[in-house]
Amino acid sequence: MLRARRLLRLREGRKVRHLHGAGERVLLPAVRAADDQTLVIADGFSCREQIAHGTDRRALHLAEVLQLARHQGEVDQGLRPEVQHARLAPRELTAPTSPAPSLMALAGGLIAGGATAWYVARR
Repeated sequence: MLRARRLLRLREGRKVRHLHGAGERVLLPAVRAADDQTLVIADGFSCREQIAHGTDRRALHLAEVLQLARHQGEVDQGLRPEVQHARLAPRELTAPTSPAPSLMALAGGLIAGGATAWYVARR
Protein backbone atom coordinates (compact mmCIF):
# COMPACT_ATOMS: atom_id res chain seq x y z
CA MET A 1 0.00 0.00 0.00
CA LEU A 2 2.77 2.44 0.95
CA ARG A 3 4.67 1.62 -2.24
CA ALA A 4 1.53 2.24 -4.36
CA ARG A 5 1.04 5.66 -2.72
CA ARG A 6 4.66 6.57 -3.37
CA LEU A 7 4.36 5.57 -7.04
CA LEU A 8 1.14 7.57 -7.33
CA ARG A 9 2.85 10.66 -5.91
CA LEU A 10 5.73 10.24 -8.35
CA ARG A 11 3.32 9.97 -11.28
CA GLU A 12 1.35 13.02 -10.11
CA GLY A 13 4.59 15.01 -9.81
CA ARG A 14 5.55 14.08 -13.36
CA LYS A 15 2.09 15.01 -14.60
CA VAL A 16 2.28 18.45 -12.93
CA ARG A 17 5.75 19.06 -14.38
CA HIS A 18 4.50 17.97 -17.82
CA LEU A 19 1.48 20.30 -17.67
CA HIS A 20 3.58 23.21 -16.45
CA GLY A 21 6.06 22.60 -19.27
CA ALA A 22 3.23 22.59 -21.81
CA GLY A 23 1.89 25.87 -20.41
CA GLU A 24 5.35 27.46 -20.60
CA ARG A 25 5.59 26.71 -24.32
CA VAL A 26 2.69 28.87 -25.53
CA LEU A 27 0.01 29.83 -23.00
CA LEU A 28 1.96 31.47 -20.18
CA PRO A 29 4.35 33.49 -22.41
CA ALA A 30 1.33 34.81 -24.35
CA VAL A 31 -0.41 35.86 -21.12
CA ARG A 32 2.75 37.53 -19.81
CA ALA A 33 3.18 39.43 -23.09
CA ALA A 34 -0.45 40.63 -23.12
CA ASP A 35 -1.23 44.28 -22.51
CA ASP A 36 -2.82 45.15 -19.15
CA GLN A 37 -6.14 45.92 -20.87
CA THR A 38 -6.24 42.58 -22.68
CA LEU A 39 -8.94 40.22 -21.47
CA VAL A 40 -7.50 36.85 -20.50
CA ILE A 41 -10.38 34.38 -20.79
CA ALA A 42 -10.23 30.72 -19.82
CA ASP A 43 -13.36 28.70 -19.12
CA GLY A 44 -11.51 25.64 -17.86
CA PHE A 45 -10.50 25.40 -14.20
CA SER A 46 -7.04 23.95 -14.87
CA CYS A 47 -6.19 26.66 -17.41
CA ARG A 48 -7.28 29.42 -15.01
CA GLU A 49 -5.22 27.87 -12.21
CA GLN A 50 -2.17 27.51 -14.45
CA ILE A 51 -2.42 31.16 -15.49
CA ALA A 52 -2.86 32.30 -11.88
CA HIS A 53 0.16 30.32 -10.69
CA GLY A 54 2.42 31.01 -13.66
CA THR A 55 1.76 34.72 -14.22
CA ASP A 56 0.67 37.83 -12.36
CA ARG A 57 -2.71 37.75 -14.14
CA ARG A 58 -6.01 36.05 -13.34
CA ALA A 59 -8.02 34.62 -16.23
CA LEU A 60 -11.72 35.40 -16.29
CA HIS A 61 -14.50 32.94 -17.03
CA LEU A 62 -16.81 33.88 -19.91
CA ALA A 63 -19.62 34.57 -17.41
CA GLU A 64 -17.37 37.04 -15.57
CA VAL A 65 -16.58 38.81 -18.86
CA LEU A 66 -20.30 39.11 -19.60
CA GLN A 67 -20.84 40.59 -16.14
CA LEU A 68 -18.08 43.13 -16.81
CA ALA A 69 -19.71 44.09 -20.10
CA ARG A 70 -23.06 44.48 -18.37
CA HIS A 71 -21.59 46.91 -15.83
CA GLN A 72 -19.26 48.74 -18.19
CA GLY A 73 -18.53 52.24 -16.96
CA GLU A 74 -19.16 51.45 -13.28
CA VAL A 75 -15.50 50.69 -12.55
CA ASP A 76 -12.20 52.40 -13.37
CA GLN A 77 -11.37 51.56 -16.98
CA GLY A 78 -7.63 52.01 -16.32
CA LEU A 79 -7.53 48.83 -14.24
CA ARG A 80 -6.90 45.33 -15.53
CA PRO A 81 -10.15 43.53 -16.40
CA GLU A 82 -9.68 40.98 -13.60
CA VAL A 83 -9.27 43.80 -11.04
CA GLN A 84 -12.37 45.52 -12.41
CA HIS A 85 -14.32 42.29 -11.93
CA ALA A 86 -12.98 41.82 -8.39
CA ARG A 87 -14.22 45.31 -7.47
CA LEU A 88 -17.57 44.65 -9.09
CA ALA A 89 -18.22 41.10 -7.86
CA PRO A 90 -18.53 41.62 -4.10
CA ARG A 91 -21.24 44.27 -4.50
CA GLU A 92 -23.06 42.11 -7.03
CA LEU A 93 -22.94 39.07 -4.80
CA THR A 94 -23.83 40.75 -1.51
CA ALA A 95 -26.32 43.46 -2.44
CA PRO A 96 -29.88 42.33 -1.78
CA THR A 97 -32.03 42.53 -4.86
CA SER A 98 -35.35 42.44 -3.03
CA PRO A 99 -36.55 42.61 0.58
CA ALA A 100 -38.85 39.62 -0.07
CA PRO A 101 -36.38 36.89 1.04
CA SER A 102 -35.72 38.70 4.32
CA LEU A 103 -39.42 39.23 4.94
CA MET A 104 -40.17 35.59 4.15
CA ALA A 105 -37.47 34.43 6.58
CA LEU A 106 -38.88 36.73 9.28
CA ALA A 107 -42.42 35.46 8.69
CA GLY A 108 -41.19 31.84 8.79
CA GLY A 109 -39.43 32.51 12.10
CA LEU A 110 -42.55 34.09 13.59
CA ILE A 111 -44.75 31.21 12.47
CA ALA A 112 -42.31 28.62 13.84
CA GLY A 113 -42.03 30.53 17.12
CA GLY A 114 -45.80 30.82 17.43
CA ALA A 115 -46.29 27.13 16.68
CA THR A 116 -43.70 26.19 19.29
CA ALA A 117 -45.33 28.44 21.91
CA TRP A 118 -48.76 26.96 21.12
CA TYR A 119 -47.42 23.40 21.39
CA VAL A 120 -45.69 24.10 24.74
CA ALA A 121 -48.84 25.81 26.11
CA ARG A 122 -51.02 22.78 25.22
CA ARG A 123 -48.81 20.31 27.08
